[in-house]
Amino acid sequence: MKKIIFILIIQIQFAIASEEHTLNCSTFGIKEVTSKIAVLKASVLPIDLDSPEQDAKKRIGHEDFRLIAIPELTIRIPGISSQEDYKILCYFGVKQIDGMTHAAEDLPHLKLMGKFKTYISKYNQYMIEFYRNEFKGKKSEKIKDSHK
Repeated sequence: MKKIIFILIIQIQFAIASEEHTLNCSTFGIKEVTSKIAVLKASVLPIDLDSPEQDAKKRIGHEDFRLIAIPELTIRIPGISSQEDYKILCYFGVKQIDGMTHAAEDLPHLKLMGKFKTYISKYNQYMIEFYRNEFKGKKSEKIKDSHK
């Protein structure tokens, strides 16, 4: 019975993965704006699973604009749903959270990954809205110029 469930899960994951889009940022001619120093500064900031929007604001303050990916059988970025969103992904960049995987070690790991998936969806949506509402135009030009 366990083997049948495992095979069904793999088939479902494969079906989902086969619908994923392949992303090639070079086709958009976009250079990522998150600098290496911003990545380093933001790497020491703690994560508050109950407050993804506040975490996003802190990282924006450090100029770390990256969206968060979930490594499964493919890499999935919650919140990305349109061609424009893919451009935002290319512009901001992407990061992964260590310990996230497609295979949980045990029930506590599975539950924690579920909380992280909810967090990541809200975090990414905040970052996408930040791009749409605050980042476009003059602010984006300033940041682009400072990262040349």
